[in-house]
Amino acid sequence: MTDQNKIRNYYKSFDEWGRLDTYPGRLELKIVLEIIDAYIRPPANIFDLGGGAGRYTYELAKLGYDMHLADLSPDLIAIAREKLANFNGQGTIKAIGIANALDLSDFEDDTFENVLLFGPLYHLTDEDEIQTCLREVHRVLQPKGKVFSSFIPYHCGLTSILERSILSPEQVDGTVFSGVYENGTFNNAANYGFQEGKYLRARTLQDHFARAGFEPLELRSIRGIGYRQEEAILALEKQRPEYFRQVMQILHATAGDLPIVETGGHAIYVGEK
Repeated sequence: MTDQNKIRNYYKSFDEWGRLDTYPGRLELKIVLEIIDAYIRPPANIFDLGGGAGRYTYELAKLGYDMHLADLSPDLIAIAREKLANFNGQGTIKAIGIANALDLSDFEDDTFENVLLFGPLYHLTDEDEIQTCLREVHRVLQPKGKVFSSFIPYHCGLTSILERSILSPEQVDGTVFSGVYENGTFNNAANYGFQEGKYLRARTLQDHFARAGFEPLELRSIRGIGYRQEEAILALEKQRPEYFRQVMQILHATAGDLPIVETGGHAIYVGEK
């Protein structure tokens, strides 16, 4: 079972708001907003479940969406309330509160038009917990509602844990690395750094959503061929704008190729109830 206290403690010191100001974060934000725009339009409402300090809530509300933010971490929710207290944009921020993605009993069936699930599937280590989360999301979604869910693919996760074992061997010993290899489950041996995590194969992820009642619309890498090249790609936008557009077009065109999904950093599943 997932140790949720480890997750809460990790986010006490992690700059979740500022993550999207880094080069990888900026490219992620640009692409994710384009993906969302391909399926829904303002002023639709979105439940940002596991949305941390609320950066996606902020960016989507600026575009005109009506947002409801919830997260497991009281510390991140406190930051969100501070950051979003004086929000003034096209959309609205309806509510900010603490919620566990495994128990959405505070919300009635068919409450939300859309759900953004960016966070829970990084951490839930138990297969039954993943199903519980997705069934709860399915329950609170309206018919034909969309879910946008990010996850860390298995091969990308395995590579990142190998790198971590070299840079921070106190976090990853042979037992920890074997656990990631055998079942995609990461249990940090130290009490700092990214804690418990789950790295899912793309087909396994699709099966989970299908079992929860979702129809697949898209499965793709977020940064795709731009993974680990984010700074250089973003620089092209001013230096060589025509080439930048070509790079982005090819990035999008190849993002659904399974080898790229499995190795290109965070990936996203889009499904419909």
